[in-house]
Amino acid sequence: NFATIAAAVEEGRGIYKTIERCLLYLFSTGLGELFTIVGGLILGWPLPVIAVQILWLNFVTDGFLTVSFAMEPSSGQLLRGGKFKTSKYIINKPILFRMIMTGAIMTISTLALVFFYKDGDYVKTTTIALTVLAVLQWINAWNCRSETKSAFRSLLTNPYLIIATVVVIGLQLLAVYNPLFQKFLKTTPLNFDEWLIILAMSLPLLLIEELRKFIVRRTMLGKK
Repeated sequence: NFATIAAAVEEGRGIYKTIERCLLYLFSTGLGELFTIVGGLILGWPLPVIAVQILWLNFVTDGFLTVSFAMEPSSGQLLRGGKFKTSKYIINKPILFRMIMTGAIMTISTLALVFFYKDGDYVKTTTIALTVLAVLQWINAWNCRSETKSAFRSLLTNPYLIIATVVVIGLQLLAVYNPLFQKFLKTTPLNFDEWLIILAMSLPLLLIEELRKFIVRRTMLGKK
């Protein structure tokens, strides 16, 4: 049955794209964390985030968000000629570029905040670094949904990503404000102004990726 064959091909290509999204998200956030730690050490600063906080980001924040990628609906373009191309390596040059770019932006945003707070309370500094990395990971998850489409398009097509985002936001609030989580993660409460600063320093990741996608879309239109 040719319809079954077509459905199987589309499903396989959908799985391929999901693997791409997961690898892009995990490697880019991992690079952001790695560059942040290495950058802080090179600059002679105390560790921007401690080991248990890195585990929190990797197992809690990343865990919920990456699972939701499996529920991302197909773009509807996977069976059209020229719309789907595989390369020899699943991590090709465009994906590698996005990984490095995202990791670099996450590092710059985090280290900028660490520089501003490093001479004060160390627990406050690591709490802010942990929180800005978490916010950047939330944004990165929405950025990774598509290679070319804006993160603001089709916001409701993957309710699992919405639920996962709400869950990780709630867990991060617990990490910052709940006494039990504070003791475990070595965090301290943040005030409203500090949250505003964290959000402002996280916006460049969204804006730069939106600009990249816009340029890619314009380039694709120019080739037609």
